[in-house]
Amino acid sequence: MSRFKVFVPIRESDTGKIIAALEFHERAEVPEAELVASEWQTWIATILVTLNMMGALFVIVANGSKTIDKQRAALTMRVAQLSSLLRQNRDLHERVERAAQNATESNERLLRQMGYDLHDGVAQLVSLALLRLGKVRDNPHDHDNLNRTQKALSDALSDIRNICKGLLLPEVEKLTLKDALTFMIRHHERTTGTIIIRNISELPEQAPQFVKIALCRFVQEGLNNAFKHAGGRGQQVNIHWDGVSIEIEVSDKGPGMCEPEDHVKHPGFGLAGLRDRIESIGGTVNMRSRPETGTCIKASLPLAMGAPDAA
Repeated sequence: MSRFKVFVPIRESDTGKIIAALEFHERAEVPEAELVASEWQTWIATILVTLNMMGALFVIVANGSKTIDKQRAALTMRVAQLSSLLRQNRDLHERVERAAQNATESNERLLRQMGYDLHDGVAQLVSLALLRLGKVRDNPHDHDNLNRTQKALSDALSDIRNICKGLLLPEVEKLTLKDALTFMIRHHERTTGTIIIRNISELPEQAPQFVKIALCRFVQEGLNNAFKHAGGRGQQVNIHWDGVSIEIEVSDKGPGMCEPEDHVKHPGFGLAGLRDRIESIGGTVNMRSRPETGTCIKASLPLAMGAPDAA
């Protein structure tokens, strides 16, 4: 049995000299057990602290990994969105450039057509009037020549007015967008004697002048084509605005186009000009036509002028 020996010196009270020593004997089992227990407690505490620290580090690393994965997925999605926007922007830029080129060519053709109209119509009538005026100068009392001269000048003036009217739309300049489109529909009805079914939603009171002119021209050309190719059968105009974009459909129930495709690839000159006009201001034009089922042309144009009324 092991024991602990403890020696305690005894000193003289006056001089402090050691005069004796006391010896104590104590069993060592209890301190040794306490020491072993203390060592085990120390090791257990160390292990628990280490495990807690490792668990905390594992949670931090796991959460960080999840955050990184989420950010990587979000970044990948954002990159894909940006790539899509870049492609759309590139396509839109190419469409605008193509529309601008086509618009330039259309303007050149229009100028040539105006030259032909002025030369073959107005110039001929004015030349005829000048010839008549020469005969009237030789014979002032020739009322027949006077009447013919007056008629030639009157026809020339009518031709000039018709040409100017075809270039401008003075009637719709001060109208709202809805009134302007309604005016074009009613004018077509009066001119052709046909009836047009129309469905027009609430439209903004104000719209840019170039947008109003482009949409009026679209309706005018679409109805003219419906009357020309379908005889005015089943003419219908649908106009819808959702506060972001405006869509206009002009359709008929005529014989349709001969091509079986849903989208006619080579529209006529008038529709090609309209497509260039609409695309040059950021819109799109689509055409659907099947034999014996009619034709439908649709224009879609961004027009954010405030949301329409709920009523």
